[in-house]
Amino acid sequence: MGDVGTALIEELDHVGRDFSGRHRGGEETGAWLLTEGAQPAMVKAMGARLFAQYDATPRQARPKRERITSMLLVLRAFVEVLDRKCRQDD
Repeated sequence: MGDVGTALIEELDHVGRDFSGRHRGGEETGAWLLTEGAQPAMVKAMGARLFAQYDATPRQARPKRERITSMLLVLRAFVEVLDRKCRQDD
């Protein structure tokens, strides 16, 4: 699978395509991002921290609320890549 950077780009592409298909189908995006995958508990815990940090950030410094979905997509892809890398035999 190459280096972690390449793997992350590939996983972002995969998760993004999966997200697009589900989003068009009307499926609840946040639930899918936080409940499926190799490490849903890790994604939920890190996602909760992301939301807490977002809420604690002063309004003028916060990214737009719509960006949270993008952040969750990156988080989910990152956790998936790390999980695969940890399970690989050297």
